[in-house]
Formats: sequence, structure tokens, C-alpha cells
Amino acid sequence: MPGLRLGLGLGLSARAASVSPNLLVNGDFSDGMTGWTDSSSAGGSATVIGGAFVIDNVTGTARGNQMVTLTPGVSYTLTFTASGQSIPIYDSAAVSIGSTESGANEITFTASASADRIGFRNFTTGTSASIDDVVLRLNS
Repeated sequence: MPGLRLGLGLGLSARAASVSPNLLVNGDFSDGMTGWTDSSSAGGSATVIGGAFVIDNVTGTARGNQMVTLTPGVSYTLTFTASGQSIPIYDSAAVSIGSTESGANEITFTASASADRIGFRNFTTGTSASIDDVVLRLNS
């Protein structure tokens, strides 16, 4: 039995060590907008309210993003929680990698040739989306 316990312990340690770090800064928004940028047009905003990233579109386009180094052609996994309006998620100025759904989200994507950010956009007037616990990891 002692050998069995040792084997399980080693397996769990090796597994935990293989998880890559979060490539994003302040994904839980505990430090406000640190690391994130509001790049909304007039009538939209991206701000932290109650510890969540709120992408609010009153009359324009609401956009919030974080610049991050992504390697084109490499696989990444983005996880986060969301509520409110379903909005697109981007890895560059124009390449969509998916969209939000209420609750826990996990999106695996291959970075585009122009990948340089993780961004959330709200194009729907009169709606908002709330994002929290954002984690971006390199897939091994």
C-alpha cells in the first residue's frame, strides 16, 4: 500500500506542474482596470464594476482588451465567467475566436497571424456583458 500512495502523489504533482501560467494580468479584476484597456467608441464603455469587467453599449461600440504576446498558429485556452449579452471575443483587431455565453466559458483557439490581444466587444446597442475570472493558458 505505501507504494500505491507514493505513486498517486507523484502523479498528482506531475499533473499540477504541467499547467501553464495565466498569460493575462489581473484576470479577476481585483486591481480595477490594471492591464486592461477601454477602447470603446463614443456611447460605449469597458470598466470594472463590483469586481467584474463590464462591457456596456449604450449607443456605440463597447470594447475592452488586454494586449498579450500570442504566437500565431499556437493553441491557447481562454476561460472566464460571463453574464448578460452574448458578445464576440477577439485575438486581434479583426479575428473572432468565439463569443460569450452566460456562466462558465472555455474556448480553445489557434492564434491568428495578427494575434496580439484578448478583447471583448459589444456591438448591440442598449446591452451590457459582465466578464470575470479571465484566464489565458498556452496548451501543451
